[in-house]
Amino acid sequence: MVEHDSWVRREGGFLLQPRHQTGKAILATLLQDGDAAELSDGVFVSDERLAEFAAWELRALELPEAGPFRLEIRGEGPIASNGFKLKSRLLRHDGKPVMGGNRDGVLLKSGSRQYMLLDPLYSILEAIREYQALDPADTDGRFARWDAIKALLPEDAVVDQQLQTIQLVRADAFTLDVKEDASFDPVLLSRGRKQTVLEGEQPEPDEALPDAHHQTFTDRFRRMSDAGGHYALGGGWYVVVPEQTRRALSVVHRKQKEPGAARQAFIANPHATLRDELGEEIDEEVLENLFVEQPRFLSSRVQCLGQWHPKLCAYVSNKGNQWLPEEADAFSGAHTVGVPLGDQFVTLPLQDAPDLYEQVRGALEDGRESVNYQGTSVPVNENTLKTLSKLVANKSKPDKPPKEPGTDDDEEDEELVPIVIDNLEELGYAATRPRRAGQPGGIPAALATRHLYPHQQAGLSWLQTAWVEGMPGVLLADDMGLGKTLQTLAFLAWMQEQMESGEHPRKPFLLVAPTGLLRNWEAEEETHLVSPGLGDLIRAYGKELAELEADGLHRRTQRLQEADWVMTTYETLRDRIHTFMPVDWAVVGFDEAQKIKNPGSRMTEMAKSLQSDFVITITGTPVENSLSDLWSLMDASHAGLLGSLKEFRDTYQKPAEEDGDTDRARALRALLEDEVHPPAILRRLKDDHLEGLPGKSAHELREEMPPRQAEAYSIALHKGLQGKGTQGAVLEAIQHLRKTSLLADSLDETGVTDEIVDASARLRATMRALDEIQAKGEKALIFVEYLDLQEALIPYLQQRYNLAEQPLRISGRVGGNERKRAVDAFQSRPVGQFDVMLLSPKAGGVGLTLTAANHVIHLSRWWNPAVEDQCTDRVYRIGQERDIHIYYPMALHPELDENSFDLTLHRLLERKRDLSRQVLTPPQVTQDELADLWRQSTSGA
Repeated sequence: MVEHDSWVRREGGFLLQPRHQTGKAILATLLQDGDAAELSDGVFVSDERLAEFAAWELRALELPEAGPFRLEIRGEGPIASNGFKLKSRLLRHDGKPVMGGNRDGVLLKSGSRQYMLLDPLYSILEAIREYQALDPADTDGRFARWDAIKALLPEDAVVDQQLQTIQLVRADAFTLDVKEDASFDPVLLSRGRKQTVLEGEQPEPDEALPDAHHQTFTDRFRRMSDAGGHYALGGGWYVVVPEQTRRALSVVHRKQKEPGAARQAFIANPHATLRDELGEEIDEEVLENLFVEQPRFLSSRVQCLGQWHPKLCAYVSNKGNQWLPEEADAFSGAHTVGVPLGDQFVTLPLQDAPDLYEQVRGALEDGRESVNYQGTSVPVNENTLKTLSKLVANKSKPDKPPKEPGTDDDEEDEELVPIVIDNLEELGYAATRPRRAGQPGGIPAALATRHLYPHQQAGLSWLQTAWVEGMPGVLLADDMGLGKTLQTLAFLAWMQEQMESGEHPRKPFLLVAPTGLLRNWEAEEETHLVSPGLGDLIRAYGKELAELEADGLHRRTQRLQEADWVMTTYETLRDRIHTFMPVDWAVVGFDEAQKIKNPGSRMTEMAKSLQSDFVITITGTPVENSLSDLWSLMDASHAGLLGSLKEFRDTYQKPAEEDGDTDRARALRALLEDEVHPPAILRRLKDDHLEGLPGKSAHELREEMPPRQAEAYSIALHKGLQGKGTQGAVLEAIQHLRKTSLLADSLDETGVTDEIVDASARLRATMRALDEIQAKGEKALIFVEYLDLQEALIPYLQQRYNLAEQPLRISGRVGGNERKRAVDAFQSRPVGQFDVMLLSPKAGGVGLTLTAANHVIHLSRWWNPAVEDQCTDRVYRIGQERDIHIYYPMALHPELDENSFDLTLHRLLERKRDLSRQVLTPPQVTQDELADLWRQSTSGA
């Protein structure tokens, strides 16, 4: 026993009898806090508590001074071997070792001197002592003890090279990285020792391993027969797994190897499974800290993860003309088939199937997300490849429908996706309206474009008011070319100001748009906002998506959550929903939101599975084919406002579409625009005479059919009249009239010649218009859906107008990059120089700005006037400096005159266009209207 006038050394501590008032006050505090024990002959304080003392406290209690030492640690042998030994010694400030030192707990005797070993020296030396006492065969225990030692080491500790390079990771907890195919891997977590937490709180866990070492761990975890207590990962990295964590991971290891249904059951509620299988082994509270259930979905609209299957929705009108080819080689006689690809039904020539298959297969290998086919963005994934492979295999039997993905042996391969409350049959989910902080109004400081047109200022104010009033979302449905992008960017900049001022928590924005428009959004953000604009951008599509998904689940979600704004495509959102679902978004914007107009499609339901404070659906055509389009858009932005789809169908859709009740359509518009404050939809049309728009003139170019064309038209008409009168026969007859109204005969290898032009009323009228446009030195767009005619017109127009280069062309066969190059080239050609571009209505009618032209010729008419207006809007928009002219070439039969097909169709489209402007009704021509079109076209025949 070592004694002093004011202290006595006892086993495990000191018996203190201070003589000074300061020392007595220190002991009184220790006794009050329970850190000391009062005995008959003094106050006992343990070594562990004394090691925490400051130098002045030692002096006040007349204890030995603190030892001015550093620690040297070295290892002998490989750390993972049984023969490894850990050696340590104390060094003086000059680097020389302390000689003859004898340590008794916190007290060190060196010669005639005594020192107190304060932390971290004391705790490290005790940990080394415990390490050396372990069984050499207890590798897991030694790893765990070294992990504790390393955490205590101060910066000035002298550690040999082997121990310096060792990175020991302790798995305090874990979560699961769930894949789309219902497989999963554990993600090890460590509770950071450097985090500042409140008393009684657990520090938040972080991913324990960098990505490369995490992959090594998961590979070795799967290969082992059971979960281990430690893992050597290479490069000096070791994972230490405490026993309780190991037991829980053992359950995960077993579940990894079970069939798909059992894995899905585990994923659905992993905590319950762990609790049931571990039983009494691990206390419930301990298990709560061991397994961290990451939010795989945040939205209260998501019910669970499961396999998604197409829904047959009885409340979606199918009266549109899906039999009509969207873009075809109509004059070369190509046989076509229909096939479901992604969320769309694609019509393609049968001989194109092998080429499309190879195109998709190559894109899949390159990591691309979609390919363009005839104006349709075809998703690049395994399901598309399977569908096309079956079509190629059965191409000798074109009438046999291809086998659908997701049947028979495909079932096991289907991935897990969020299953949402769809509101189709009944209203199961309605968004709430909590009022938010802030005041609407004002132009954000980051807006570089300080001058907004009055309607744009009103649009920004409407968005701000909707936000403050707590609306879950809105539908911005302005006509194309009125600045929807600018209004949205201005609102997002205002939202950032709200977050920076503390009015709203900081969260990222997500913008979903067609692939071809993403670069345009970036360009608009750079143009309209002061640098740095919206801030840090993550492009979650294409190659950058692959880099993002290379991160672990926790880190990937963290990166997205910490971004300022994120952009992705609809196809990526649909196929990689697990990347976006765990993020809490401030605002989600859906540009060209008609992509989610189908209420029962997977793309639509994935869009509705996101958690966000506010949704903006953005489209110039809120109703394309059916009022169910509008319901789907509103259900995404303000779920519950229009009730369930079944209720909507009975109340509005059926009366308006099938019964012709325009009062019901007006009542629907009143509900959205007048009965909700602020309005749930904002729709301004160019016909409202808004400031900033050019003048617009429409020209009907009526031309009498030449004899050969009139004869072909009469033959087609009489053939139709002699038909069976069935719906299919009538539709076929209309197609024949439509075709012969443009060209009487199929094109051959000579293409378009002067003789072909002279034999077509529409082509003659078109060339006369182009002659006048050339004389003015202006530019024109020609919209025609027939690909073979497009191709044939290119050399003809170049020769006729002596153009230095071939006319540019945009169709569904032109990829996104080529499309942008064509637009940039056309826009940059000299003012005052005639030029012409050929476009397909569907491929060239969305997302392109072609204001270098101010003439639009609709050489072939589209069945939906909304699509036709989209084409015109490529030039008719804010930023157009010249008045625009729209031309409708129409072929008149010399005997039928006003009952000619072109004129009858023109009147029908104009009626549909006018009605859709007055009330929200679908402009798509219905089969009943086509039957009436046939009756009018045959009147007088």
